[in-house]
Amino acid sequence: MYFIFVIKGGRAVRIENKGCILSCEELDNLLDEVKPEIIIFAPVLNEINECMVRLVKDKEYVKVKTLDLQGFTRKVSDNGEISYRWSNEYNRIFNYVDLIHGNYYEYKSISSTYGLGSTLYSIKSLSERVSAGLALSIGGLGLYLLYRGEAYYVPALKVDVADEVGAGDVFLSISSYYMVSNNLLDSVVYGVIAGSLKVTNAYKSWFSREDLDRIHSVHRRKVVKISV
Repeated sequence: MYFIFVIKGGRAVRIENKGCILSCEELDNLLDEVKPEIIIFAPVLNEINECMVRLVKDKEYVKVKTLDLQGFTRKVSDNGEISYRWSNEYNRIFNYVDLIHGNYYEYKSISSTYGLGSTLYSIKSLSERVSAGLALSIGGLGLYLLYRGEAYYVPALKVDVADEVGAGDVFLSISSYYMVSNNLLDSVVYGVIAGSLKVTNAYKSWFSREDLDRIHSVHRRKVVKISV
């Protein structure tokens, strides 16, 4: 699957072209052949559907299932302009995975009124009805994790930012990896640390496992449980 996007200010604003999409049957066959322990759904523009996510839920060999929200909430107009819209079908999809990641733009249409406070309140209410943890990234300030009606603020590391592209992907990848053997909150803290270190350079090595473990032992104490 491929997409050609127009990027402005670090965000995709228009789509120019796209390629083919896997069917549920093709995905099913591929999963049974590979038998992955971790599945990360990172759709770009509606190439993942509910059938695919539900399919993975029933695979016993998959221990961790996570999802990036951007490709679900992105919608494209006839002239290729990108906007974000919420759908009630997400409530079902969010019961098939363990962790959802998105930024404010991807989450904000969940609320009838815009603003971070209103969006957080709506996500908290949703977290009481779904099994997944819901992570709301706020860029260089860190991330909110809402899970089973409870809310936590995880600050980002204070670093010199060189390139923010891919920080969300690194966050979700590292969080997913640590969720195999750690609880959700501890794993998300690992993810935030990794995402923070990723933005310090574009292409060089960002961190080692030893780096993450060393920083985690201190940074975990900075997590704050908050009222929403």
